Amino acid sequence: MPLTASLGSTTGFYVFADKDTNLKSEDGIKVLEVVPLDIAISPIIFSVPLQM
Repeated sequence: MPLTASLGSTTGFYVFADKDTNLKSEDGIKVLEVVPLDIAISPIIFSVPLQM
């Protein structure tokens, strides 16, 4: 699954990744783990939280 990233507020960088990537949050980087998704709904699942 490709990673989707977004610049958040000035406090850091948010990365959506599935659990198989083994990415960990670090200073200024927040990793949000998601379950594997069907490619057809991935844009919706990854876009909606960024708009909130």
